[in-house]
Amino acid sequence: MAEQNHTEPNSHSKAFWIVAIFFLALVVRILHLWGLQSAPFFGCLIGDGEGYHTWACVIVSGDWMGKDVFYQAPLYPYFLAVIYRLLGTDPTWVLKIQAVMGAISCVLILDASWRLFSKRAGIVAGLMLTLYGPSLFYEILIQKSALDLFFGSLIVWLMCGLIEQRRKRTLVALGASLGALVLTRENALIFILPILCWLLFDGLDPRRLLRRVGKRVEKPDAVPPRDQTPSADLSPRLRLVNVTFFLLGMSFVLLPVAVRNWHVGGEFHLTTSQLGPNLYIGNNPDASGFYEPLRFARGHSFYERLDATQIAEEATGREMTPAEVSKYYTDQVMEFMRTQPRAWLKLMGRKFLLVWNAPEVMDYEDMYTYAEWSWVLQGCRLFHFGGLLPLTVIGFISTWHQRNRLWFLHAMISVFLITLMMFYLFGRYRYPVVPFLIPLAAAGVDRLLRFVRSPEPKTMLHYAILTGVVIAICHIPMVSTANMKSNTSSNLANALTEKKRYKEALDFHRRAVRWNPNNPIAHNNFGQLLRQQGKRDAAVQHFQRALKLKPDYAAARRNLRSLQSNTGGAKQN
Repeated sequence: MAEQNHTEPNSHSKAFWIVAIFFLALVVRILHLWGLQSAPFFGCLIGDGEGYHTWACVIVSGDWMGKDVFYQAPLYPYFLAVIYRLLGTDPTWVLKIQAVMGAISCVLILDASWRLFSKRAGIVAGLMLTLYGPSLFYEILIQKSALDLFFGSLIVWLMCGLIEQRRKRTLVALGASLGALVLTRENALIFILPILCWLLFDGLDPRRLLRRVGKRVEKPDAVPPRDQTPSADLSPRLRLVNVTFFLLGMSFVLLPVAVRNWHVGGEFHLTTSQLGPNLYIGNNPDASGFYEPLRFARGHSFYERLDATQIAEEATGREMTPAEVSKYYTDQVMEFMRTQPRAWLKLMGRKFLLVWNAPEVMDYEDMYTYAEWSWVLQGCRLFHFGGLLPLTVIGFISTWHQRNRLWFLHAMISVFLITLMMFYLFGRYRYPVVPFLIPLAAAGVDRLLRFVRSPEPKTMLHYAILTGVVIAICHIPMVSTANMKSNTSSNLANALTEKKRYKEALDFHRRAVRWNPNNPIAHNNFGQLLRQQGKRDAAVQHFQRALKLKPDYAAARRNLRSLQSNTGGAKQN
């Protein structure tokens, strides 16, 4: 009875905080969405968002199977299609549902951190994700990042549950959740390695393992004692059974996609066929660590598969299947690594720093432009990756004595960030690791709060020095916010032009060239709108400026010639 009296208030306390954090997170996201509705670009879909919306509309029209091997991760368009089928094709419904999913993610991280560390760490973790600026930005976009956060948070929560008890249905749910995450973020497949190792070896005494392979431990006391978790006493047979149920859950989600790809394309692709091109974009002699389309100014999702295939076929002189196209680019990467190892290692070093850099590198739209129309995002963006990472490092060090129990978190973070370095960086590509960072960051805050009550000057000095070093690394100037605002403004101007909202489009074109006067794409796009409005001289100036900045810019040269000869039209880029 004494134990019941001890645990029951704690259970009530957790229920209160779960409800409180859920509604706080939901209110914050709804207020952000409400603020964005006053923005002139609200409702404009650009880049991948436009592509996902179009794809979902095709699915709703009846083409649920499709005709080609998937080139982009397919789960999000089908997620949109289900919502469109039930509620109509207004994307605002999607944003509201994603806001609810974001609030649920905050609750999942709260409960996971509560279980792993303490009540205070759980509350801090829930508040962190509630007010994490990039989370607000990505969740209120037509982007698959909302699913990345949800499934990542669900994986952390399920693994925390498995620490307490290895239930078969939880294992199946964990496998299905990872499979769903892979269908939104393909490189998340790497998570299968630490999860399998965790299911097979968690709780085993390192000394016993070493003895089994005939190695002698000279200082057994240096090896920390194993944690007394349910997994510690599992037999090898039960561990293999657990792995089987986990893989069964993954197969429920991934095998239908693989079978579908085989049916329509005659090739086996577990998810998509874009591995090779993505590797090449991130690893070639001209790579910068950022996304740069295979053909300049053709970064729209509509062109990605087309350009990758055409370039590969022109180089080989024959038609190629999706698997052959992917292999062609993978071979190019291997050749670059073999012939220019120093250049590749230098590039990897740059990408290592980019992975830890504070700014959220944009794809088609950036957080900093959107914050100008949302006071909620304006405030929350102050808590960003550059603030989360130092707290995570403090949490990592302060909980090091629990590493036998927490190593699955360390491994999940490590392997995912390594895969990021193998490709190229967007802020939203880094986003799926946030659910794994926040519990450690919350533990770091918990540790700092304890210092307030019981100061330890020497330890506090060490933490202060470490935090300063991490903050300095995170804020190495590698990304230009002004350039991102310029690109976003130009993209939004194009979207407004398509809606025939020319006055607002002109305003955003002016913003684009004001933020970065040396942006050739912005000048080319601005020139096209000026040409449509009959402002020939101004259009010529922008086309000429684009060519001065980028002499081999084919679209700008074509547009200028067409304007000077008064024939033909020009396509937007």
